[in-house]
Amino acid sequence: MALFTMPRMGLENGIRTIEKDNRSRVPMVFHPQTRSNSRSQGFTLIELLVTVAILGIVAAIAAPSLQSFVLNNRIRAQAAALTSSLAFARMEAITRSTRVVTCPGTASGCNNTTEWENGWLVFVDTDDDTELDSDAMPLELHGPLDGSTTILLNGNVKSKVSFIYDGSAESSTFVLCDHRGKSHAHAIQVLATGRLRTLTLTDIGKLDWPSDCEEGTGPDKKGPIAKKALQDFLATNSVRTFNTRKKDGKPNKPKKSKGKKWNNKFEQGVYFDLLLDWQKSNGKKKKNQKKSKDNRDKHFHTTSKTDPAIVSEYIRLKNKTETPYSR
Repeated sequence: MALFTMPRMGLENGIRTIEKDNRSRVPMVFHPQTRSNSRSQGFTLIELLVTVAILGIVAAIAAPSLQSFVLNNRIRAQAAALTSSLAFARMEAITRSTRVVTCPGTASGCNNTTEWENGWLVFVDTDDDTELDSDAMPLELHGPLDGSTTILLNGNVKSKVSFIYDGSAESSTFVLCDHRGKSHAHAIQVLATGRLRTLTLTDIGKLDWPSDCEEGTGPDKKGPIAKKALQDFLATNSVRTFNTRKKDGKPNKPKKSKGKKWNNKFEQGVYFDLLLDWQKSNGKKKKNQKKSKDNRDKHFHTTSKTDPAIVSEYIRLKNKTETPYSR
């Protein structure tokens, strides 16, 4: 029977040796303890802070470039969408041998405005009255544009583009720009033949420009100009200025005028919109905010039935102020 015992060890010339005798033994191997096994691995606080600082610096450098990339892609896609709608309208006019109209509007028809950025409509105008009535056939509806893009149509008629049976149209040019101004603008020219052409920056420089492109538009450019434009618009639509309480700035409901409290449903909607802004800025309860929002949306919905352009124009102007419209 073999005997298993621990061998006696010696150290000769720095080398570990095992003495042998006549007994059978199993040699034991001893490994020196390494540094990696002596303690648990991980990051020190200093290493972590250095890593976070480096990531912050890299992010700060990359953020402006990324933002510019997003804005460039957005306005390029918006120009492509408008070009596609115009080309589609021309093709349908030729195919159907009748007039096809593109105009700023909603599913209910043209808004008779020049606010193309709020969405546009393509429809077959069989009776040549450029109106979406019972005889017309809607073909395409495009919703409002994202961001701060403004569209101006240069031409004799700025509220529509009409293609007739042979595909021709009145010559005009669309200019799209955002808060960065002319340097990042896009333009689409509608030739008299109805064909479309994308203009270069040199060609764009010769056109008339919307004032928003000169002054800047959207959330990046706020100030008294945007606020005054909104106030003028509200005054034009019979919305009075709401007084505020001195102690907390809460907007007060208007007093009765000529036997009635409100001039119209739109004025009621504006009041609840301002009340919602006040509630959010002062951290009021969510249920109170929801109640104000529901009241605002109800009155704005009623207004949109009779005048679909008024609410969309209010939202567009308010988004240019310091307090954007709350969805």
